[in-house]
Amino acid sequence: MKREIFEKLREERKKDKGEIEKIIKTKLKKRKRRKVFANKNLLILAVDHPARGGIGYGNDEIAFARRYEILSRIVDVLSMEGIDGVLATPDLMEDLVLISYITGEEFLNDKILMGSMNRLGIANSAFELLDMPSAYTPSSIADYKLDAGKLMVRINFDDERTLEVLKACKDLMNECHDYSIPVFVETFPVRWENGKLKKYESIPDLIKCVSIISGLSKSSAGIYLKLPYIEKDGRYTYRDVIEATTYPVLILGGGKGSEKDFLKNFRKAMDYGASGGIIGRKILFAKNYKEFVRKLVEVVKG
Repeated sequence: MKREIFEKLREERKKDKGEIEKIIKTKLKKRKRRKVFANKNLLILAVDHPARGGIGYGNDEIAFARRYEILSRIVDVLSMEGIDGVLATPDLMEDLVLISYITGEEFLNDKILMGSMNRLGIANSAFELLDMPSAYTPSSIADYKLDAGKLMVRINFDDERTLEVLKACKDLMNECHDYSIPVFVETFPVRWENGKLKKYESIPDLIKCVSIISGLSKSSAGIYLKLPYIEKDGRYTYRDVIEATTYPVLILGGGKGSEKDFLKNFRKAMDYGASGGIIGRKILFAKNYKEFVRKLVEVVKG
């Protein structure tokens, strides 16, 4: 994306609120949408990290905050064959819609536009466990003609505040059902270590999280799970995670580990029965992101 497009985007943001909303809603209403949401494996680009304060990657503490570079790469990735859609909060999602409006390029056609609904568990904060509602709501997802909603539900079995999060996410899931919106739920076990909230690898505890989420809302229709991959845990393997549910399981990316190891584990997850991935930083900050996407697509689409 040329720098001049980014500057035009900033100028669009100066328009009257009603005019901006009209442009965004009209563009989203007129875009070509999928006739069938998903009857095959999916590969979604996740870019909702900044709203939770996750702006760093590797040695660069503000990597995700370099807006021009990030938007340029997102547009590029969404234009690549095999990428099914994007997961974002309204700020980034609407930047993409406005870029499409400015350039006339329909890179959002046939893509799954997934609205992120709870980003208040700010990274490295004292209240990080509280993944409470923010950003999109089920009603706004429906109003803006998006295709799906996404939640994160981290479960700490020793912290009573987890109950508050589960109740809030249950309400959002039920509202998604009311609007017939597919909902993707990211879940995994966490615990406090030296004042920091940490994800830990336990297949039995991950399966507990899957079981809890599976029974959380008033309907089971249109629910997808976004889960971490765990290589092995004692006598258990990731096959036990996949076989703990009939919901489609998509693998999350995460920021650590080499690209080679990630691709290796991603392929194993697919062999066990995973239905694709929702991946962000691993794609956006890959050494050669186009080649990395090509390899991911090969694994997901066969």
